[in-house]
Amino acid sequence: MDVSLKMRPTKSRGRDLVLLLRLAMRNLLRTGVRLWLNALVIAISIVIILFSRGIYAGLGHEMLHSLEKTEVAGGHLWAKGFDPLDNTTFDLSLASVPESVQKAIKEGKACSQLYANGTLYYHGKVLPVTLRGIEPGQEVLSLPTKKLAQAKANGAIPVLLGLRMSDVLGLADDDTFVIKWRDSKGVFDGADFKVVELMDTVNPRVDSNTIWLSTERLQQMLVAKGKATCIIVKKEKYLSTFHDVDEALWQRKNIGQLTAWVHRLVQDKEKGGRIIFMLLIFLACVGIFNSQTLAVFKRRKEIGMLMALGLRRRQVIRLFTYEGVITSFLALGLAFMIGAPLLYWTSTTGLLMDHIKGTGAPIPERLRTHYSPELIVVTIAIIFFITTFVSWYPTAKIAKMSPVKALTGRH
Repeated sequence: MDVSLKMRPTKSRGRDLVLLLRLAMRNLLRTGVRLWLNALVIAISIVIILFSRGIYAGLGHEMLHSLEKTEVAGGHLWAKGFDPLDNTTFDLSLASVPESVQKAIKEGKACSQLYANGTLYYHGKVLPVTLRGIEPGQEVLSLPTKKLAQAKANGAIPVLLGLRMSDVLGLADDDTFVIKWRDSKGVFDGADFKVVELMDTVNPRVDSNTIWLSTERLQQMLVAKGKATCIIVKKEKYLSTFHDVDEALWQRKNIGQLTAWVHRLVQDKEKGGRIIFMLLIFLACVGIFNSQTLAVFKRRKEIGMLMALGLRRRQVIRLFTYEGVITSFLALGLAFMIGAPLLYWTSTTGLLMDHIKGTGAPIPERLRTHYSPELIVVTIAIIFFITTFVSWYPTAKIAKMSPVKALTGRH
């Protein structure tokens, strides 16, 4: 007896749900083209929102990947006062490499970099450049530095150049040019340099106005034996193993600190995208809101009859809400059919980004959009919540309407 009493409300709720869903589906099918137009607007909004958010996510992903491969690796040690974006700090930011770091460099766990300013002369062209020394045998960064040890420069100093740099100067493999610099004692000197490799890199920060040569050769040029400006570790955990590092001379920089500017850049770009995001949701919701509001007043007699036959006000509100939810599910199916091929193509083939070249952003020639499960679920959940809300809100009017007034068509 007690069990049957407990089970009866559950069965009743189940029957109510099935009944309301059938009524909602019947009402939607009667609307004809309007149903498909509303669903199509929501579907297109979902696809465009996912596509735009995928571009921003892919932008951040590609930039971080490029930086970690060619510049950041597992983290840095910076000589005190060093700022890679301020070349006036290069001459003042020299520090002796600690023994534990020297051991890590020999074991391939780290590499050192030495920065210096110089002036390049080539066929009447004069260009201020950054000289960057690096160990030729290093495997910490994805740069073709081994060429610095293998190449024969016939008396000139072998160097690596990026394709952007070579295009600016019109340089090619085996071309020679002159660079003048000032050493740590304040003495100016100059020498011939020979291009032994042109490297194609996505990251312009290791290419533009940059000349790469071996650390040992640059130390000789600067009269700075055993000194470096920056230490780059292969994995972030190695930063904490250097116990003999003088904190007064070296600053530890983890991956988060070195890539913070990328996150800020993507967030700034996303702010503009949020306006489009909100506009698309607004347009999608307006269609449902108008449809539901029209249905509330156009179907007053039907609603009054349902209420007179015993349908509670709460059930009437649920009926209209279910109509909006079903429309959202139909839109999700359309979004999958329309968007799946497009989003798959942009995430595998990518978008051509030739117009980005020269902006200084480490972006590849083709930008692949990135769609994480979290991004997809959150975007769809937000749209479902908003469309459900705008389906429910107009029916609040129904709760105040008496069946008699509804049947007579009065407010």
